[in-house]
Order: sequence, then C-alpha cells, then structure tokens
Amino acid sequence: MFDTVIFYTRDKIIEVNGAEYSLGELTTDFLNIGQTEYREMQKHFDRAEQKAEDYRRSNDLSDWWSANEELMRLDEMLMQYKVFQAVRDQEFNALNETAMLTGQFQLFDTDFSPTEHDYELQNQINEYYQYWSAYEEFSFENPYVLRNTQTGEETVLPLAREEQPTLPEKTDALRICFGSVDVKWSYYETVMVRYRDILHDIRAFNGTIRNIVRLHLSDLHPLNSQNYAAALYDLWHDPNRNKVIVNPADNHGDCFYMDDLAAVKYIPREVPAGSGKCYIYEQHEVKHIQAFLKADFMKTLMAGYIIRCCEHCDRYFLLKKGYHTKYCDNPAPENPRFTCNQMGYRSRGVKEAAADNPKHGSLLRALSRIEKDYSRGIVTAGERDALFRLARDLYNESMTSSRHGNEQFEGMMQSENLYLRLGVIRKTKPRGRPKIAAE
Repeated sequence: MFDTVIFYTRDKIIEVNGAEYSLGELTTDFLNIGQTEYREMQKHFDRAEQKAEDYRRSNDLSDWWSANEELMRLDEMLMQYKVFQAVRDQEFNALNETAMLTGQFQLFDTDFSPTEHDYELQNQINEYYQYWSAYEEFSFENPYVLRNTQTGEETVLPLAREEQPTLPEKTDALRICFGSVDVKWSYYETVMVRYRDILHDIRAFNGTIRNIVRLHLSDLHPLNSQNYAAALYDLWHDPNRNKVIVNPADNHGDCFYMDDLAAVKYIPREVPAGSGKCYIYEQHEVKHIQAFLKADFMKTLMAGYIIRCCEHCDRYFLLKKGYHTKYCDNPAPENPRFTCNQMGYRSRGVKEAAADNPKHGSLLRALSRIEKDYSRGIVTAGERDALFRLARDLYNESMTSSRHGNEQFEGMMQSENLYLRLGVIRKTKPRGRPKIAAE
C-alpha cells in the first residue's frame, strides 16, 4: 500500500502521483487527525491484531475475515485525509481481495497454484496497468510507441493506445498474491505492518509538529522563513528538546532528525506539456509517511508559510502570509453559515487587529493598487471611486459569510478580477520621449 512514497517539489508546489498540492496543504490536513479519531483508529488495529492472532492458532478463515474487517474500517478512516489519498498505490486491492477470499468461510484444499488461465489473466492485468501508466507519463507520437518525455527513450507497446485493455476479474489464485493460503497470509501480515507503521507516524509526527508549531513558531515576530529557521536551530540545540519531540530520536526514537532518502534526482520538465514553461523538479523517495510530511513541513517553512491552530475550532490551518491571526476562515463547526473568525468575535468579544486579518491586508493592497493606477492616469477619478466602493463592499460581504476563504478573497482583490467586475479598462500611457514633429 505505502511501500515507498515518491514525490516531486518545485517552487511552492509538491507533487505526488501526478497531483499537485501547495506546500503545507497535506501536512495541515494530516495534523487535523484528532486524538479521539486516532484512538478509534488504534482500536480497530488492535482488534485486527487480536483476530490475526486467533487465525494463527485456528487457521479458521472466519478469524482472518474478522481481522480484515477491522483493517478495512481503519483504512476507511485514513482515506478521509488528503495525504493517504495522494500516496495510495492505485493497484492496492489487498483488503478487498482478502474480504472476497475469506468471505467463503471454508478451508481450502488447494495450494492455489496458478494455471495457464491464471497466467493469461495476470498478463491482461499487467497490460492494463502498463497502458494507463504509460498514457499518463509518456507522450504518444505513434499509436504503438510511447516516448518518455524526460529521457526521450522509446518503448514499443503490446497494444495500440486506441486498443484500451480491460481489467479482468481475478481468480482466487490471483487474489492478494500467487501461492497457497499460507503464502497469501504471509503477504497479508506485511500489509498489517504497514498500517501499524502509519499509526506510529500519526502519533509521532502530529505530537511533535504540534508542539513545535504552538511552542516555538506561532508567536514569532515577524512570521518569516528566517525566524522559523532560527527557532528550529534553537530547538535542535536545546538540551531540553526531548520534551518537545515524541519519543526522542536516539536511534530508537519515533520522530527522526534525519530521514533516509532512497533516491534524489533533479528532473527538468515542461509543465504543462507544450506550454514552453520548464521547471527543475527535485524527486525524492522515502519509506515513511512521516518522512514525506516532514519534507513538506520544512519546505513550507522555507517558503515563508506557517501552519497555525485556530483558537475557536482547534483545527490547524495554513497561512501563506505572516499574519498573527487567531482564527481560521473555515466554516465554524457549530454554525457553518459563519466562519471561526466571526464566531470567535461573537463568543469572546475579541476582534482581531486589522494587521492580523489576512482579508484586511488583501483589501489594503487592492486599494493601494487602485490609487497608484489613478495617480498614473490609468483610471479616472470616477472609476477609482467606484473600484474603492466595490472592494470595500466585497470585503464586508466576505467578512460576514463563509463563502470566501482568505486565498479566494485575495484572488477577488487582484486588479484583473476587480476591474473586470465593473468593466473598467486600464489605459496605457505612452512611454519614452515624445516625438518631435518634423519641420
């Protein structure tokens, strides 16, 4: 399921399995796995382990089926979070296939040795995944040839791209893996180990990063990448750092200072294809979810972003500007018609200072741009006043509803979007010295 995680970074983007995310987006979502939910996940896994132990003693498939049911419930809970959706191997079907196999509730008298028909089905399955993998990662100039856009290497396909293969239904011999029931069970035990490691990473990573965010980063002045680095430097050299880190790193710890990278590559890519815009991507391969998230978190700080905890809903949120805002701009849990920012003011009577309000900052920057355009003669006085009124109206509307988040409001305040709403066309001024008329 999660043997390794291969990801790419460039600028302020992290890419996993072809999907791009803003730096910090996946880490923020992961940090919101709460203690109550984590304990429920752990209960499912503990019950799965108990049923697995029962199966080892009894060889009764009903025990294996029960263990798998608990693991499926755990998997369902994990898949509510973006990071697991992002890194999941699309070919991973071990849990569903185990449910189909063990649901028969009978002891098998066969070793499931694959027949010629099974090998034929396996070839069809391989062709299916080869086709779609190639279709996403390579360019087709010939229907039977795929060309790697990075290396230029060409591979002949067994099928033309128009001849889309179908995914056949697996037989019992192919489900989970080739081999006898014992072989399948041995593979399944490795699957359980992966889920155990995931729960380990949730506890270690979330406990440590929450401590770092709350105790060492949130109160810095100003909030910028240099101060984040200085705070981490002080923490790393603090003799009491073990009080912050969950199970300190001492060769047996749960949150590591250093992570082993299986491979690091630098890959120039044209994104999107045919655009003429090229970027250099860093490709990394790691073995643990927490190593992947740690890279995302550190690169988030390097970009100047900060993850904060909302004082109203206690959920973490990503800020791309250095505001000391106390509340997130997400719908409040008790009343989604209002944001936590609005509910925090209602319940506590405390309104954030304008300097710490991201939307107020977006408004001020928009007003400044409009005034600069007027001073340059790009817009008229009437257009300036109308744009001022519109920007303030949008700000008031955004502050009294949960329709627009901070980033959405920032986009609304951009000149190209704001001017378009009123049909204002910015006038261009001639540059250079005026031409002298010929005598």
